[in-house]
Amino acid sequence: MGPAQAIRAMFAGTMDILRRKYDKDYGFRTSNQFYFQEMWVEQELGRLMLRDGEVEAPRVEDEVCGIVPDIPRGIRTDFHVALDYESDVFQTSWAYTEYLTWMSFNHSLSFIDQAIRTTKRIDQMVLSVEIESSPPPFGTYRTNTGLPTGKSWADMMLGTNVITQQACRSGI
Repeated sequence: MGPAQAIRAMFAGTMDILRRKYDKDYGFRTSNQFYFQEMWVEQELGRLMLRDGEVEAPRVEDEVCGIVPDIPRGIRTDFHVALDYESDVFQTSWAYTEYLTWMSFNHSLSFIDQAIRTTKRIDQMVLSVEIESSPPPFGTYRTNTGLPTGKSWADMMLGTNVITQQACRSGI
C-alpha cells in the first residue's frame, strides 16, 4: 500500500483501461481482476520498453506467437506496483498457518510450533542480512518507555515462514 494519492492514480489508470478495453461480449467483462491485470501488463510492458527500447512478442509455442498490447502514446503506465513473489515484504497467514511460526533467530530453540511440517531444522535458520543490519527494534526510543531497547532482531520473536526461512516484515 502507499499514499492515497498513488492508490487513486492506480484506480484511475485501471478505469482508463476499462474504458479502452471493455468488450460487452467478453465473459469476464465485469471482472475487476481482469482490468487490474491489464494495468499490470501495461506497466510491465512500459518498464520493459523503457529498459530495452523495444519489445517483441513472446513465442508461446513453435508456431504460436504472443501479442504485445497496443498502448496509446502519452498515457501513464507506471503506477509503482510491485509483486512480492517471495513474500519478502508481506506474508499472509490465511491458509499458510502450517508454514508460519513465531521464533527468535538467536539459536535458543524458542519457537511456537504450529504443526509445522518441514525437513529444515528451525534452530539453524539465519536472520536475513537486511534485517540484521537494520536499526535494532525499539532502538529509536530515547526515553524509558518500558520497551526492551537493548535487544537485537535475533532476540525478538519474529513471525517466520519456515519454508522460505523468511522473517515476515508484516502481515502474519
